[in-house]
Amino acid sequence: MSKNQLFDEALEQRPRMLEEPRRPRSKTAKKKRGGGLAIVVGLFAGGAGLVLVWTLLLVLNPQSPLNPFLAFGGLPTPTLFVPPTPPPTAAVLPPTWTPSPIPTNSPITPTGFPTSTTIPTAQQTFALILDTPASTPTISVFPFTLKDEVQFAKNTTSDGCAWMSIAGAVFDIEGQPLTNVIIVVSGENFEQAEWAGSATRFGPSGYEVFLNTSPYVATWSIQLLNYNVMPLSDQIAIKTSSDCNKNVVMVNFQQNHDFSR
Repeated sequence: MSKNQLFDEALEQRPRMLEEPRRPRSKTAKKKRGGGLAIVVGLFAGGAGLVLVWTLLLVLNPQSPLNPFLAFGGLPTPTLFVPPTPPPTAAVLPPTWTPSPIPTNSPITPTGFPTSTTIPTAQQTFALILDTPASTPTISVFPFTLKDEVQFAKNTTSDGCAWMSIAGAVFDIEGQPLTNVIIVVSGENFEQAEWAGSATRFGPSGYEVFLNTSPYVATWSIQLLNYNVMPLSDQIAIKTSSDCNKNVVMVNFQQNHDFSR
């Protein structure tokens, strides 16, 4: 080996100094480096493309053989939820319901009227009159009415003519004396009440309401009441007299139907 070759070999093996310019790389080395990078980029792009194509196939057709989840039973098949149909509710009739009668168009035949057009004779008319029942008396709205007509009497006490009153008695539905009812007499600027049975000289259920120390003509009102001050009779108008022989007005009451005390 010549000296020049040894020098050149030693020069190549020594470390380079900073001030020494680097030798430019050859174009062949640059081409080799750029070709490797292009290969890596191409492989990456190709793999990404395959993944994208595979994903689109699974989205469009989940039952594709390329789907790896089919090995575990596949994806669940969606089902539409349909609510159950409730059974029909039967109509419940009220416990007191009763069917209404169906009206018919059949004519109604009146009854109770004679069908004969023959004019009855005098004898037949008399027989009809005898067969007619007596009319039923009308029951009063109130349980007590007047027993008989209003009468006038003379005062028999020591007061004589210096007296004027309304007196009488009360009787039950069987005509027996009835006490524990109230008799109210009212007039102009006057009103007084007495219990039946308070004046026994007119009977066990007798009463008397003193009006004045001398008789005179005036109009009064008398009425029966119960314990609750509810009316047991209608208000009856009474007219007094100025006659000393008529200075006590007699008014008796009779029960005609049951009542509440």
